[in-house]
Amino acid sequence: MRLDSPLRVLRRTADRGTCSLELKLPSDAAPAHDGGLVEYSEDESLSLQGAAAVSWAHDGQDVDAPGGTAGHDGGLAATGVRRADVFVTTATTFAGLGRHPAGDAASAAAEARGVLELAHASSPSTLKERHQESHSRLYRAARIELDVPAWEGTDTGRRLLAANAHPGGPLAADPGLAALLFNYGRYLLISSSRPGPAGSGKGSAWRGVPANLQGLWNAELPAPWSSNYTTNINLQMNYWGAEPTGLAECVEPLFALIEAMQVTGAAVAREYYGARGWTVHHNSDIWAYAKPVGHGAHSPEWSYWPMAGLWLVRHLWEHLQFGAATVDRDKAGFARDAAWPAIRGAAEFALDLLAELPDGSLGTGPSTSPENTFAAVDPSSGRRIQGSVAQSSTMDLTLTSDVFRMLDALGRDLGMDADPVLDEARRALPRLPAPEPGRDGKLREWLADPEEWEPGHRHVSHLYLAYPGDTPLSAELEAAVRASLDGRGDEATGWSLAWKILLRSRLRQPEKVSDLLRLFFRDMSTPRGGQSGGLYPNLFGAHPPFQIDGNLGFVAGLAECLLQSHRLVDGLHEIELLPALPAELPAGRAAGLRARPGVEVDLGWQDGRLVRARLATGEHRRVLVRHGTAVQDVRLRPGTAAVLTVSPAGTLLLEESRATDSTTTDSTTTESTAHRGAPTTMIG
Repeated sequence: MRLDSPLRVLRRTADRGTCSLELKLPSDAAPAHDGGLVEYSEDESLSLQGAAAVSWAHDGQDVDAPGGTAGHDGGLAATGVRRADVFVTTATTFAGLGRHPAGDAASAAAEARGVLELAHASSPSTLKERHQESHSRLYRAARIELDVPAWEGTDTGRRLLAANAHPGGPLAADPGLAALLFNYGRYLLISSSRPGPAGSGKGSAWRGVPANLQGLWNAELPAPWSSNYTTNINLQMNYWGAEPTGLAECVEPLFALIEAMQVTGAAVAREYYGARGWTVHHNSDIWAYAKPVGHGAHSPEWSYWPMAGLWLVRHLWEHLQFGAATVDRDKAGFARDAAWPAIRGAAEFALDLLAELPDGSLGTGPSTSPENTFAAVDPSSGRRIQGSVAQSSTMDLTLTSDVFRMLDALGRDLGMDADPVLDEARRALPRLPAPEPGRDGKLREWLADPEEWEPGHRHVSHLYLAYPGDTPLSAELEAAVRASLDGRGDEATGWSLAWKILLRSRLRQPEKVSDLLRLFFRDMSTPRGGQSGGLYPNLFGAHPPFQIDGNLGFVAGLAECLLQSHRLVDGLHEIELLPALPAELPAGRAAGLRARPGVEVDLGWQDGRLVRARLATGEHRRVLVRHGTAVQDVRLRPGTAAVLTVSPAGTLLLEESRATDSTTTDSTTTESTAHRGAPTTMIG
């Protein structure tokens, strides 16, 4: 048994049943569109070093490893082996987000060997139990189960092919795929975004890294799109489903990255813009890279976009809206120590970016709308050309308005009314142009409303106000959002389909959700042209290539079909049940969904109609619960749960019962099956 790696091998060792590789990692690995060159540097400060180590325990006899080429020595060998437990681990000199590396390959190898020693001290069954406990603690927090026939096989690729052969679409044939993909998506986020233990040092710092474009799964060098953090949609989408499905803990690595970005982004704001606050552009990485990308050679629709910080801080805001607390900070501490400085710094940058327009309003310029373009006219020739830079994109203005409103609300809660930045933001907010319909009734993407160059473009950045934003939509604005989505069309890459599912859910259009689900569950083992989304045989989402944002965005999308809580009515959160349930999922149950302002919700439905809902919270809360046209005012208290049923006339009936754990209260035990992808106990 030998180790090998596509990375540069510095040293191979084999000693007392353990062999290891000491490795140098690239100083740069350019994406394919920039040549795909993998570079190594002799300057040790420009790259990480690392190690991989393997050992085993077996029932045979160790022998000297046979000789081989110089590139394959240092292995392990045994004879008479009928059973072997193989232990593999890695370590690097990564010291935390935005930090310089610490140590070298030799110290990483020593760390890896130390982990192997600890693993050998425990039995494989103990290690497996620890893994399952760590995983299931989060996985069982929420789940969805559908009343559908069991799939008899275990091959997801064949299952997907069979479902796609149905003339009514994949979910018409096999609706259980929706529950499977929801539960699978939560599994993927749990696996690729976990906080390290409190006070963790270098050895566990990697556990605090957010999920990148591939989560943490990549077998290529260089990686597709450099496995980076694309901050104009993809990184954010990775975490849209976390708060609503009981995975708030998994967002903590993203908070750590945002904290690091405030340091690097402050330098970029100051040096590039002469601005206060902090900024991040189109792409980032584990060093919290904040500068523009493309080396000045790429088109500005994606290489120039300084608004990522304003989008990222919405995750801090949503964390508070869902009533979350972190491991080491209560809600008030999180608001004061994490959310306030980040949102305030983003607002500072936005204030300095704004310029007064001739009519007295405020706007941004130059301004782009990720990653879209428009039709322009070449002033010298009069020809129709493709443009990407204009004044005041709707995305810029919406993000700025959003951050100013967050800062205002947070300032009131924290008693920061005298803060000068808050005062500036309050005075600037009414001077920002409001979003409005333009050409063909669609929502304007730029203030001047130029003609679209690519009407079916995959990005829908100007619709941020509808999702993930929570701007109250007038009838006129809602019609403009619908017209924009209709104009873009349904066909898209995987993550774009997920965003459209979320937008159609917010618009309460279950029939359009069904159209998008048909595309989302396409089998990608069949070659498809262009950027058509779908699923690979292992259910990874296709960009193509594989990008995890489609999988994780689907989690948010299905949750949004079942439960919405972003609307405020007379200052109360309205929790809407089954607002956009697609026809393909007529009966099922969901447990552990979360609603703002920190309410746990279990649901059961049959024939497309709500049967029963249960709401519980650890604090005194008053919320409005809506199902269709029926609304019920509900007061929640710690220790009790509100149970709602639907009368024959369609009204919501409220009763109160003592609250216990949602996995056991008022539940029906069902067999856990692979097609359902759910644990063993469900609300029924």
